Amino acid sequence: MRVDGFYPSRKISKRSNRYLAQTDLLPLFCVLLVLLVVVMVASAPANVCSRGVRADLPLAGHTVWLPKAMQENAIRIYVVRDESLYFGNSRVLLEGIRPGILENLKGGSEKHVYVEVDSRVRYGFVKKVLDEIRDAKVENVSFLVETKSVVD
Repeated sequence: MRVDGFYPSRKISKRSNRYLAQTDLLPLFCVLLVLLVVVMVASAPANVCSRGVRADLPLAGHTVWLPKAMQENAIRIYVVRDESLYFGNSRVLLEGIRPGILENLKGGSEKHVYVEVDSRVRYGFVKKVLDEIRDAKVENVSFLVETKSVVD
């Protein structure tokens, strides 16, 4: 009589009991990499001009994406909370806006000015900045704002 799967003539091989005596570090490195990315993203400032000055932009519900504002030759003006002005990379006085715009326009920049105004700046000062921009014969002015998230 034959029983399937039973072979009495075959010897049972002895298995060696080898334990894994190593530490697998790959999961540890993966977790550390993820934590590094999370910390880097969380610590990145949201609205910082190239000089490192933070501008808390006002919130707006209906915004339009302006991809030309991110170009290198775009004319960008930052108005910070303490009413100091930054034209591109350098700090300027109110009277230095018009010559800076005219110089950039001669260099081939688009005749459009992008203004980032801190939400806590007085309107009277912003109006003076706009008057200086208009004195430079630029009529296209865009204010950069934060998009308000819609919560249902």
